[in-house]
Amino acid sequence: MPTLDEKQREWLDNALKNKGRFTRKSSVESDWENYRRRRDKAALGGAGLPPDDPQKKLIDSGLQAADKLAENGKFSEAYKSL
Repeated sequence: MPTLDEKQREWLDNALKNKGRFTRKSSVESDWENYRRRRDKAALGGAGLPPDDPQKKLIDSGLQAADKLAENGKFSEAYKSL
C-alpha cells in the first residue's frame, strides 16, 4: 500500500496531466507545495493529542476532507480548507 507521500505525488502527477490549456505547470506545483506545508502543520498540531480528544477528531476530519479535495487536483481549495 502506498504511503501518503506517494499518494500525494500521484495526485500532483494526475493534476499536471489534466491541467487546462491556460493553467501553468508552476502554478499547479506551487498550489501543491502550499497544500503540503499547511497539511504538515495541521497534522503536527494534532499529533500530541490523545485519540479520543474532540480537537484531535476535528483535525483528523479536516485533514481527510482536504485530502479528498487534493486527490481531485484542487490543491488551492484543499489549502483553504485546512
